[in-house]
Amino acid sequence: MRRIHAAIVVEKEGHKAIIIGSGGSKMKQIATAARLDMEKLFGGKVYLEVWVKVRGGWTQDEAALKRMGYG
Repeated sequence: MRRIHAAIVVEKEGHKAIIIGSGGSKMKQIATAARLDMEKLFGGKVYLEVWVKVRGGWTQDEAALKRMGYG
């Protein structure tokens, strides 16, 4: 079994609430779809742990963008 830890990074608390959804329903939907895709890709079970983190200004920070693979 593969263990994968991931973070969804957003700019504002309001964005975090949208990603998580009511009672975590949207987050569960996102994480389940991602896990199923990874299981197909890797050909085996995947344990996926996902967090939503608020980092203000990261979209304007070149160093942060490069660390996340966008630069």
